[in-house]
Amino acid sequence: MSTAKNNKPTESELEILGILWEKGAATVRDVHDELSKSKDAGYTTTLKLMQIMHEKGYLNRDASSKTHVYTAAISQENTQQQLLNKMIDTVFNGSASQLVMQALGHHTSSKEELDKIRQYLNDIEDQKKGKLDFYDSTICSPYHSDPGFWMGAFTFPVAGVPHLCLSANSTVSMVAHERQDQI
Repeated sequence: MSTAKNNKPTESELEILGILWEKGAATVRDVHDELSKSKDAGYTTTLKLMQIMHEKGYLNRDASSKTHVYTAAISQENTQQQLLNKMIDTVFNGSASQLVMQALGHHTSSKEELDKIRQYLNDIEDQKKGKLDFYDSTICSPYHSDPGFWMGAFTFPVAGVPHLCLSANSTVSMVAHERQDQI
């Protein structure tokens, strides 16, 4: 998926992207049928918007068959992060803590959600204190054909934070892992 630096889709484009991020691949008809569940939109409007999104680089289009199949060309995570950063900068004057306080102050959180937030904050504090774990270079090996290329992999002990893979020639790569028990 593309990692365009300025993913600023409109609200309607985000609705289409949300459907494609969930489904993976879909025709215009599939997307239109899904959109019709929550809003009144014409098929040709959906088609035109998806064509424009393809031109902008937001969507990939497979035109190998009669019915074109679309997939998201931009990642959900990257787009969410860019939109969140913009909102923090413009609405909360650059203060992530104000965003969190606003969200927690006006939303009822379950005990499990609050426990996760506490654990995340504790992990961030550990990260800032510089507590690093060392991992075997085999973590990085799948990302470069020569296992000897990597000196080792380090990570902060925070779930979802990628490993930093350090190579013998000082190349640094980020490697994310799906399994929590590896972090």
